[in-house]
Amino acid sequence: MTREEILAMKPGRDLDALVFKFVMGGHIPQPPFRVNFMKYSSDISAAWGIVEHFKSKGYLFSLKNLVGGNYEFTLTDWGGKCDIYSAQGDTPQEAICKAALYAVTHYA
Repeated sequence: MTREEILAMKPGRDLDALVFKFVMGGHIPQPPFRVNFMKYSSDISAAWGIVEHFKSKGYLFSLKNLVGGNYEFTLTDWGGKCDIYSAQGDTPQEAICKAALYAVTHYA
């Protein structure tokens, strides 16, 4: 996925499924059976689990409340590369999901 495709996604089941699979390492069976996974893009507690996941890998993070009410979440891979992954959203959890998804898919 490109950064633009990720940023264009709306919070909901599709974004949650991508986070579940690519960020959290979950398995979605084929054909797509009904899988119950956390509502990462709408539940701040679930989204904070993503933050803890990256934090345990040595990433630094920041969450900012921007003028106008949007939020920006930034992950910094401090492990030698100093790559920075950032995204904005209407809610903190949306910004967290998008930045995390970009961080794990940008080389794909």
